[in-house]
Amino acid sequence: MVVMRVERFSLDESVLPRSVYRDPFKGYEIAHKTTSWGLVLEDEVQDETGAFLEEFLAFHGYASRGLCFRLDAFLRRDKLLILEVNVETQDGWGVALNLVRAAGVKVEIPPDADMPGEFIDYGDGHRAEFELACQELALLGCKAAIKEGELNPDPWFWGIPWSIPKHELDDKMYLARFASTWQGESVLVPKMYHRDEVPWEEIPEDVIFKFGKKYGPESRRASCSVIRRKSSQFGKGRYIRACYERGRAIAQEWIEPLRLEDGSATQAVILCAGVHPITGYLQVVPTQREFYLKETLLINDKSALAGPLVFVD
Repeated sequence: MVVMRVERFSLDESVLPRSVYRDPFKGYEIAHKTTSWGLVLEDEVQDETGAFLEEFLAFHGYASRGLCFRLDAFLRRDKLLILEVNVETQDGWGVALNLVRAAGVKVEIPPDADMPGEFIDYGDGHRAEFELACQELALLGCKAAIKEGELNPDPWFWGIPWSIPKHELDDKMYLARFASTWQGESVLVPKMYHRDEVPWEEIPEDVIFKFGKKYGPESRRASCSVIRRKSSQFGKGRYIRACYERGRAIAQEWIEPLRLEDGSATQAVILCAGVHPITGYLQVVPTQREFYLKETLLINDKSALAGPLVFVD
């Protein structure tokens, strides 16, 4: 049975904003790049994603109250492959809810879902997206506000304010430890390796390394948050190994993204209020951009086109 499919949507262009991000250095607006390609997920995928989060939290001894999650996932053979679990209230809600509304689809919010109520602007160019999120949430009867935050950007790491406070569960080690315990049908996790289970010498060749903390000191020193093993020989191999053996980095099976008919790479973003998957969007990276993205290691909001993600019964 087909539980997910990529298809084209007719988007109401008048609903879409011109820009949702701003360059934090030069101050200019970054055009909001959208696509009519979108992702349709059956409700059983939505239910299993919720079950995945419930088990993830139970495994680590946390309650879902007050937490929001952003799941990054690849699509493969009718499966959703969870690449990262980010405890994230901030990014993506405005884009996701706006795209679904532009597609003419109503978002259903469970009565016990703790929807995001506060977005903190650290001056890193996300203010317009937060304003859009507040507007879209208001249309759904949810209240949200923007709070000012002050952080100094790290000049050596893309100008991102690296000291933005993150929840402990945001560390990639938590997903790595949980991955081997999860038994899913439509929602899976690529094979993951960490020092507690697999010594460095037994890690296979075709993996991608991820630092536990995306903006932590290890990733800042390496000037990247992810690196493919076959590339780590160029000056970073020993450093990656040291981080892995200290529990500061994990390895994940290399997965090719699902590609559209024109060769564009795709990735799904699913936004969850607690253990309730609410909305999301499909990220699409045209082939001509892949050189810039270094073999599509990084698919992010500012470099990809965004299309709607719809849950259906």
